[in-house]
Amino acid sequence: MTDNMTMTRRERRVQRLADLVAERKAFEAELAAKKAAIEAEERADAKAVKDALKYAGEARCAAVEELYELFGITEEVTERMTKDGTVRRVRKDRGEAKRAARLVEAVVALKARGAASEAGIEQAEEPVLEDGETVAYGAIHEGDEEREDAHERGFSVYGA
Repeated sequence: MTDNMTMTRRERRVQRLADLVAERKAFEAELAAKKAAIEAEERADAKAVKDALKYAGEARCAAVEELYELFGITEEVTERMTKDGTVRRVRKDRGEAKRAARLVEAVVALKARGAASEAGIEQAEEPVLEDGETVAYGAIHEGDEEREDAHERGFSVYGA
């Protein structure tokens, strides 16, 4: 007879529970190792960014500014009126995360077009609207001709 047959029902349950506990501990150890590896990679990435800012910050900023100009990616600003009535231009995205994301999208699109042209595939360029939205399949975005800036019509938040 096998060892399993001689075990009582309670002993089999205890054995199954012990096996499950051992599996869980092994799984938790594996997760802890993966978490430690991810945290180490994040620390290395953060250190690389910090070192880049320290040593190559000016050169990278100059290169990014040139790319912004080359791709025509402008800074998002809004005009605000101060208490004394002067108008100030204020950046919407002070950290430039959105602007940098638009730059990355433009570079990725350019690279995709280059890869497609190298492969001999002709890609139709989708028109891009002023608000950054693309027009799918060349369809006209509803109300494009009618859309205009409210400030050009003389709109003021102060009612004057």
